[in-house]
Amino acid sequence: MKTQLALCLASVVAVSLVHASPADDVAAAASKLAVAPNYSWKVTTEFANSQFPAVPSEGVTEKDGYTVITTSFNGTTRQTVRKGEKLVMQNRDGEWITMEEMRQQFANAAGGGGGGAGGQRGAGRAGFGLFMMGRGAQMDFAKDAANLAGKIKDAKKEDGAIVGTLGESDAAALLSFGRGGRGGGAAAPTAKNASATVKFWLKDGQLAKYATSVKGTVTTPAGDEREVDLTTTTEISQVGSTKVVVPEDAKKKLEL
Repeated sequence: MKTQLALCLASVVAVSLVHASPADDVAAAASKLAVAPNYSWKVTTEFANSQFPAVPSEGVTEKDGYTVITTSFNGTTRQTVRKGEKLVMQNRDGEWITMEEMRQQFANAAGGGGGGAGGQRGAGRAGFGLFMMGRGAQMDFAKDAANLAGKIKDAKKEDGAIVGTLGESDAAALLSFGRGGRGGGAAAPTAKNASATVKFWLKDGQLAKYATSVKGTVTTPAGDEREVDLTTTTEISQVGSTKVVVPEDAKKKLEL
């Protein structure tokens, strides 16, 4: 009898170890992505009730190597290339320049000619495009997914996805662009009354897609308060079979 009881208890322990929590499944999938030699990705950012359209960024990443991003904005397609801490991108003429050089070009464009509200709107669109290009280049998606998996609450499986929520401070960090940084420059906005839902989709133990939907009140560096409803969806594909092709001019600029 005692032997049977011991065997039953051992079975229960073994089963509990084998069946990880939904959040643990995501963490395991993120770990697999972190060691993958390469993969392709697509990030789509949507601001509800905004003047800005959904902005997709597509890219390819190789482990300890290059990341190449292609972003389309206002009918213009440009590329950004990162290796380590260095990053270069194409300007409106297709020339490869650093992030700081790009900011300076936007600043000069905003300060010249157009002026008034029209000039400010033009600068705003340019700045938004710059932010989106830089943001995709700076993201480490395996690290990002693992970080989110470690913070979600009440994770459960629902309609083929693993779904959970974030606490207010973690949700506020997303609205303050704390997930991937802003790449320097202006101070990040602050957020309050924030809430967020996170969803992960796995396929054969691999991370296929994840999305964050976050709402809250954002205070800009100028002191203005704005209600923000932001959804960011990241899709991962071709893990281990992606080819990363880097333009030669971009390589030369990175080596300077």
